[in-house]
Amino acid sequence: MSARAGAAGLVAALALSSCGFDGAQSLPLPGAAGDGGYTVTITFEDAANLVPKETCRANDTVVGSVVSVELDESFDAEVVCRIERTADLPGNVRATLRETSLLGERYVALDVPAGEEPTGTLADGAVIPVSDTVVHPNTEIVLGALSQVLNGGSLGSISTISRELSTALDGRAGQARSAARRLDELLTSLDANRATLVATLAAMGDLSTTLSQQRDVLADTLDRLPAGLAVLDRQRPRLTRALQRLARLSRTVVPLVQQSRDNTVADLEHLRPVLEQLAVAGEEIAPTLERITSFPFNRNTLSTIKSDYQGAYVQANFDLDTVLTLLADLEDQTPGQPDLPDDPELPGLPGLPTVPGLPGLPALPGLQEAFDVLGQQLAQRASGQRPGVVDDRLPASLADLMAGPAR
Repeated sequence: MSARAGAAGLVAALALSSCGFDGAQSLPLPGAAGDGGYTVTITFEDAANLVPKETCRANDTVVGSVVSVELDESFDAEVVCRIERTADLPGNVRATLRETSLLGERYVALDVPAGEEPTGTLADGAVIPVSDTVVHPNTEIVLGALSQVLNGGSLGSISTISRELSTALDGRAGQARSAARRLDELLTSLDANRATLVATLAAMGDLSTTLSQQRDVLADTLDRLPAGLAVLDRQRPRLTRALQRLARLSRTVVPLVQQSRDNTVADLEHLRPVLEQLAVAGEEIAPTLERITSFPFNRNTLSTIKSDYQGAYVQANFDLDTVLTLLADLEDQTPGQPDLPDDPELPGLPGLPTVPGLPGLPALPGLQEAFDVLGQQLAQRASGQRPGVVDDRLPASLADLMAGPAR
């Protein structure tokens, strides 16, 4: 009997060795994908507790299984999945590492992201990068984080804080509600002025940059500031007296200004047209004043004067007809003198000494004849007649007038 058992064991060992038995993981699981199908490589940041033979699912339907889990050069988990040939998956699927339940197995979910339409086809040898994968926290991670909070999270401090907060608010519930309401209003106002606050912070940033660039200038100014303060301290008595006198002046001037306010405003209103005209002629005022200061010469002539005098040649042309016309127009336009009251009689004055006779001036030859002819021309123009031929006795020039009539 023992010989038979030994022979059976030997046969079983030979059968298993010939079949390439590699542990329990080499055995196929019910419902998993078979040897056929195509492979897809998926990269996860963390693939803890994911082992080969775990399922790959699409829309909660098993479409394949995990073949291997290894680390790549970036220490990310590189998971190779075999997908059944009959599973037609879109090319834009996203791989998610999930769990079937709280204590269930992990699996790889291949689903299209929400809000996107399926496009393309997932081909054999396709690679899903880490940017298109999501790892949900497993139960161990959640329980570990909870353990850290419970054991080292100072939960006892929460009880102390709650007790002290209750003591502080005891009998002050109304004030607390008012403070909370005001805080809510403050936060609402800050939220409404968010753009202004952002602009203010940006302006403060620019100001800080400018101040940083002017750091040397500011340092030099601060170094010189004590000397300036010392000067102001020495001048304190004078500044005090000046301010006191300014106060007395204001007490005198302010009532005066208040009393004459209406007159001052009226004067300023009357001055407005003058100032407007001055503004219009502003560009011509300065050149005109400059010409007046050098009249009758132009301004360039003044630079040529070498002493206290300046010589000049003047040529004047007189047209007798033009002069007569101007005189006639002047006579027609001259207004009559208004009647004036008689001068009052003055009291008698003592007689003045007789002025000795002055020697007579020599008569200007030819002047009387010129005035006679001029009177004839004026008379003809006054009567509407055209002046006739000028008398030959009228001097032809200033030299003839000075020399007298020809003999």
